[in-house]
Amino acid sequence: APGKKFKEVEAGTMEKDAEAREVKLFAREQGRVFVHPRSVNFSCGKYESGWLVYTSLVETSKVYVTECSMIPAYAVLLFGGKPG
Repeated sequence: APGKKFKEVEAGTMEKDAEAREVKLFAREQGRVFVHPRSVNFSCGKYESGWLVYTSLVETSKVYVTECSMIPAYAVLLFGGKPG
């Protein structure tokens, strides 16, 4: 996760979401992947969970995830299959 940044509000400060380009995503077999610009998650700068699932990858100049959703860690634990 990128370093935390804060913004000033009336009652003090609060954490700002990272810029979408600062979030780095990795797939087990492909290595670094990027959220495709047409994805609804393209501008998302923060995911509450560290896990995303995807249904398709597109490789052009980079490897892009076109359809992805954040899932909670418990879903990975219960439904993710055998590790490694």
